[in-house]
Amino acid sequence: MTADITESQDELADTGGSVWDIRLVVLTLGTFMVGTGNLVFIGVLGELASDLSVTEGTAGVLVTVYAATVVVGSPILVSVTGSVTRKRLLLGSVLVYAITNLTAAVLPTFRLLVLDRAVMGVGSALYTPVAVAVAADLAPAEKRGQAISLVMSGLTVAFVVGLPLGTAIGGYFGWRATFAFVGITGLLAFLGLQVFFPVIETTSEAAGLRSVAALRRPAIAINVGLIVLEFASTFVAVSFVGPLLRSITGFGTRGVTIIQFLLGIGGIVGTMLGGYGSDNWDTSNMLIGIAIGVILGLLPLWLVQPVSGSLLAIATAIFASVVGAGSLFALLPIQQSRLLQIAPDSRNVVLALTVSAVFLGLALGSTIGSAALTQVESYGNLGAVGAAFGGVGLLITVLMKSGNFASPSTA
Repeated sequence: MTADITESQDELADTGGSVWDIRLVVLTLGTFMVGTGNLVFIGVLGELASDLSVTEGTAGVLVTVYAATVVVGSPILVSVTGSVTRKRLLLGSVLVYAITNLTAAVLPTFRLLVLDRAVMGVGSALYTPVAVAVAADLAPAEKRGQAISLVMSGLTVAFVVGLPLGTAIGGYFGWRATFAFVGITGLLAFLGLQVFFPVIETTSEAAGLRSVAALRRPAIAINVGLIVLEFASTFVAVSFVGPLLRSITGFGTRGVTIIQFLLGIGGIVGTMLGGYGSDNWDTSNMLIGIAIGVILGLLPLWLVQPVSGSLLAIATAIFASVVGAGSLFALLPIQQSRLLQIAPDSRNVVLALTVSAVFLGLALGSTIGSAALTQVESYGNLGAVGAAFGGVGLLITVLMKSGNFASPSTA
């Protein structure tokens, strides 16, 4: 593997040091596919539920099953496939994801669709951490964070482009066409990997479940836990972003969609900035800034409620959406780069843990937000609830900086 990676790094250096290498772009197409598949059916959930004769609440099981598969399965699956060549593993996981989405487009019953979503989660659980690890290997050390951020930007581009495009396709052609769209995207990613991607042998880390022992290292647990906490605090409110933005701004569907688009743009910028910063700046200081940004993405939504519908409220909602998304998505490439430095011998497993952490944070945030809505009077109050959890994240980052622990230099 070393010779293959060195050659690939030299080829990337020959492009002038740019991370816009065709192989990284192909990997990014794969994460775009996964991100779109994560989100896109939400826009057609009502039609799906009606067509399959279940309630929307029951249809939400599709989210739970998929997320549970990724949270539990990602580190385990990545560990037990340690002896499989990286190209074969990437091709296999993309093909599983593509086929299960194409299958979902024709399945006749809800129960079969639930089973299909569980298998679909296996493809996601494998592809994202392996793609990030390979991107880090392909790039020279001084560009590693930017290579990671490019590949991870596929997830945020999915929010900006994949979600509205898939929803529009579903609106015109039915919910089954939405799954077909994701499946076709997956086949394109498979073709790109097959044609442009080098054969990369297995990593040198321990194969099998032994590599999960990395979880016992405090520095890894703290850095992964921070991802869970920051995503959970944000998704306390973002799980209800539609009605939340409507209540603050007074906008209808079109206005809310525009703000969600700006939120996605903020996420893309944040992802790229996080990658650049992890290569060039002090990541401990960046983590403090990110924690502050997450709070600024939530607390103003609570504070501005008395003037909901005003120009101030609209400007505040836009500011909070862009800053909050940018901060949250800057976190991932930074933490992935830090974890690669902390545990280079368990790189695939720790990257799988970051994927699990994101989905666990989403699930926890949604659960907390749902519970809070039974106690608080409005959606805007969720901003205060989320900001409270964000405050815990800020405290942890300050302690990490002041105590100089859980950092790559001290792990």
